[in-house]
This record gives sequence, structure tokens and C-alpha cells, in this order.
Amino acid sequence: MVKRSITDEEISLIKAMLSRGMKNSAIQFHFNRPNRPVNSGRITTIRDGTYSNSASIQAATEEELNRFLARRAGSRPTSPLDSAVVHAMFESLPNGSWRLKDGESDDRECKANFGLTHAHHWVKAAAALANNRGGYIFIGVADKGAKGPAGEDLSDIVIGMAGCEFENVDAADITNKLKSLLEPTPRVSRTTIEVGGKRVGVFHVERHPGRPVIATNGDGKNIREGDIFYRYPGQSRRISYGDLRALLDDRDIQARRDIL
Repeated sequence: MVKRSITDEEISLIKAMLSRGMKNSAIQFHFNRPNRPVNSGRITTIRDGTYSNSASIQAATEEELNRFLARRAGSRPTSPLDSAVVHAMFESLPNGSWRLKDGESDDRECKANFGLTHAHHWVKAAAALANNRGGYIFIGVADKGAKGPAGEDLSDIVIGMAGCEFENVDAADITNKLKSLLEPTPRVSRTTIEVGGKRVGVFHVERHPGRPVIATNGDGKNIREGDIFYRYPGQSRRISYGDLRALLDDRDIQARRDIL
């Protein structure tokens, strides 16, 4: 039997991370110490149950893992695309699938697919989030109301990305697509994570300081010139008069503060 250098609690957390679909390299980050490296092989033996008595140790619960990751995140600078931050937004279901916890909201939107050819889905979402308080677009997560082959509800369920376009597309092409349709251009960053063994693309959109972001071009149907999209709970749609007025008033107040 291999001599133990990892505690029961750490093994429990590692098993929970593996169940969540986190890669070995991401798990190592949380447990490597100067005097005790935890390499990928050690994590694999924990997965297989061949490391000491790891087979008899139960995986940590979702709540325990989320608390651990939150503590880790609080001990160092984090970005909105930090893997711990993003993973904490998902939860596992009894049937083995994963879903976006709490579903779509005014700062989270789900899209099944990504593409530059028919980009209006995620472009509208980026504009809407930039005009509200910013947030996330998840690619490879079923939209609200989506149905499976047997008619089952797939709303907010992780289905994974079908292709590799999201990872392979050049960042400049994403920026150019946004610039060609919107002014000012939303500030967008991206990453790819694994949730339950499936690849999910993640856009983070910042609230734009010069909002409103307005459509300067479009296809005449999904996006029209002059459109101002706004993120409401569960949907991105054209802004209401009241919210547009509030947005402009807020911008004027901020402009006066900057002058003073």
C-alpha cells in the first residue's frame, strides 16, 4: 500500500472535483504544496481507488466542495472566468446530468451552439448583458424550454458543445463580429471548462461604461439597426422605454460625477 501523504478530507474533495468533471491539472492547483506535490498520476490513482484506502472514502458533497472552492477563491485574486467561480454555478442532478444552478437570470444566458455564421444569438445576448450589469453566456447548455428526443425538458441542462469552433475561433474574429454589428463594442472574454465530462464554452461580458450598446447593422429580422437589447430575467430582448430612460439617466449622473 502506498504511504499516505494526502488527508482523507483532501481525497474526499479530489473525488468530488473528479465527479464534477474537473481536469487533473485544475485539481493539482488546489493541492500542490512545496513539500508535497500532487501530480496527475496521484489524482488518477484516487479516481481508480488504488491510492491507499481512497476507494472507501466518500466524495465530498456539492456544498462542501463549493465552500472549499469559495475559500480558495477568497485567498487569491480571481477573475470572472476563474474555474472555481464558474464551476460553482452548476450542480449535479440525481440522473447524472448537470444543470446551470438557478437557471437563466438577468446575468446568465444559455445557448446550445456557437457560430460566427449565424451569430445573432450570442451577439444579442452580449449586447443585452453589456447594457444591464454584465454576466455570462454559456455555450453547450440547453436554452430554456429546449426538449430532448423523448420530449423531456432540457432547460439549463449541460449538453456540451458539438464542435470545436468556440475553442478554435480567433479572438479577433469574435471582436470583429461584435464591432460589425454593435457600437460601442461589448467587452467580452472567454474560456472553456468541463462540467460532468462535457465541454462548455463561457463568455463573460462586462457592463459597458458607455452604454447603451446599440446595433449599427443587422439582418433586418433578428437584429435591426438602432436596436438596443437589454437582459431581463430569463430573456434578452429590446429594451423597454422605462429601462432605457433609467439607463440614460444613470449615464448622465455618472458623467456629472466624472466632471466634478
